[in-house]
Amino acid sequence: MNVLSATVFRIQRQDSLCLFELDASGIPMYMLLFDPDSSVSEGCRVNVLFKETEVSIANSSSTQTTILNSFPAIIRKIRTGRILADIGLQSAAGSIQSIITMIALENLQLRENDTVTVLIKASQLSLETIPENRSCDS
Repeated sequence: MNVLSATVFRIQRQDSLCLFELDASGIPMYMLLFDPDSSVSEGCRVNVLFKETEVSIANSSSTQTTILNSFPAIIRKIRTGRILADIGLQSAAGSIQSIITMIALENLQLRENDTVTVLIKASQLSLETIPENRSCDS
């Protein structure tokens, strides 16, 4: 599981749906959530969690997409298997792991030290409050 530290910048609400705008060390991130924990408010420090299999990689920073969470990272480590590759990435927000198919790795011709674009759907993120975070207590 990937974990990045972030601050809740803004929360937009419509009925039971919320769009969280987050700042992860200067990287804007977005998360969609139904019926969120009411103790999470703007200004709170949180952990953003997402699975390695939810991290997509593009080798072009000019890729336009509907995926809101898009930011640069450097490939630090590639471990390959017969079917899957485990990609270790370093971004301004921290270390991230991505699991992709070997076919995708070969098609994109990814190599260690390449700069790539990380893509994560807003619906694939979850939040974890930081227990010692007094500013989130309502």
